[in-house]
Amino acid sequence: MSAASVLVIEVGGTTLRAARFDPLAAHLGPVRTRSTPAPDALADAADANDHLAGVLAVAAELAAEVLGGDPPDAVGVGFPGPVGPDGRVLASPTILRHGGAAPFDLVSACAATWPGARLLCVNDLTAAGLAHVSDGLRDFVIITIGSGIGHKVFLDGRVRVGFGRGGEIGHLRLDLSPNAPRCDCGGVGHLGGLASGRGTVAMVRRHAQLDPAAYRASVLSSRGPHDLEELDGAAVAMAFISGDDFVRSAVAVSQEYLGQALAALHLDTGVEDIIITGGFAFGMGEDYVMGIAAAGGRCSWALGQDWARMVRLDPHGEGVALLGLGRALTESPGSGAVPRR
Repeated sequence: MSAASVLVIEVGGTTLRAARFDPLAAHLGPVRTRSTPAPDALADAADANDHLAGVLAVAAELAAEVLGGDPPDAVGVGFPGPVGPDGRVLASPTILRHGGAAPFDLVSACAATWPGARLLCVNDLTAAGLAHVSDGLRDFVIITIGSGIGHKVFLDGRVRVGFGRGGEIGHLRLDLSPNAPRCDCGGVGHLGGLASGRGTVAMVRRHAQLDPAAYRASVLSSRGPHDLEELDGAAVAMAFISGDDFVRSAVAVSQEYLGQALAALHLDTGVEDIIITGGFAFGMGEDYVMGIAAAGGRCSWALGQDWARMVRLDPHGEGVALLGLGRALTESPGSGAVPRR
C-alpha cells in the first residue's frame, strides 16, 4: 500500500484535522485543519443529522486537499461522541451544541464519500488510545479535555465501551445544585459543562460576575475587550500560564471536578496510567495537568499512589487521534481486530 493511499481524519467539536499516514515510515504527513462548522453555519442542513453529514462533507473537502484529489485506499475517521458497534454515532453534543439527533450512520456516510476504501470509523478518543496501544501500552485511561470531555479505558490493549456508550465521563453529573451550568448535551451539572475547555471558560466568566473586583485586577480585564462573552480558551490559557491569580482560582474549581472523575476511574479500574489529551489541555500546559493530578490525589483513597507519576499530558500532541487511526489501519489489515466504537 502506498503512503499516499491512507487518509486519516479527526472530527472535533472545534477543529477538523486531516492528514496522510505513511504506512512504511509509520508517521503522519503534514496535518491540515479547518474550523468545525457551528450548528447554524450550514444553510442547507434541515436537521441535526443533516448538519453532521455537512460537517463530514467539509472534512472530506479538507481531506481532498491533503490527498491532492487522489482516491484513498483506506480511510480512518475519529468522530466525537459515542459510536455503537454498527458504526452509528449515538450523539455528538460538542458539534450540535444542545441539539439532538437520531443515530448518525457514520459508516454509510463514509462509504458513500470514499467508495471502495477500507474504513475504520471510531470515537475520536478511541482513535487516540489506539496510538498508545501501538506504543505497547496495555492498561491505561485516556481522557480528553477540549470542546467537551470524554475518556476511554483500555484493559489488556482493548477499549472497554460496552455498546458504545462507555467512555463518556464528561456526562457524569457532579454538580447537583439547581443552578448548575448546562452541558452541551443539554443536561446540567455534567463534568463537561464544569471542566471542559468551554466549561472552564464559562467557569471563569461566572467567577468574574461573582467577584468583579478580582476580575478587574486580572490580566484578562486589561487586555480588552471587556465583554465577558468574548473570553475564549486561548485567553484563559494565556492568563493561566502567566500565573494570573484570578484565573488560577477559577480554573482550580474545574480542576477539582476533574480530580474527582480521575479518582473514580482509578479506584474503579485500578489503572495507574492516565493520559490527558485535548486542545484545551495542550493549550494550558503541564502545570494545569499537574494541578489535575494533585486534585485526583485529594479525591482518592490514599494507598501509596504517586499521582504526579500516574497522570501525564499526551506526548503525541494534538495529532494523536490521527496517528492512532493510521497505525490501526496499517497494523491490523482488514481492520477487523479494531472495533468500530
